[in-house]
Amino acid sequence: MEPAKTSSKMNPVCLTMAAAAGAGNTAPAAAIQCSAEWLGMGAANLATVLRPDLIVPGGGVAELGGLLLNPVAVTKGLAK
Repeated sequence: MEPAKTSSKMNPVCLTMAAAAGAGNTAPAAAIQCSAEWLGMGAANLATVLRPDLIVPGGGVAELGGLLLNPVAVTKGLAK
């Protein structure tokens, strides 16, 4: 897993989880992976129902970068 981007504005819990996952700790990495899968399913459902041209993640979701968004793209079917 790639290390997450960090920001002083990021939620401290997310920041700690991202750092631990980036350091190879499996528990936070698994929690982030599970969250990403659910977020991907939600994004896929949103895209199916509303047909938006673009879905833009924001806040802590965006700040976790590829750590969270790459598995979301895989779940949504945008990447393999």
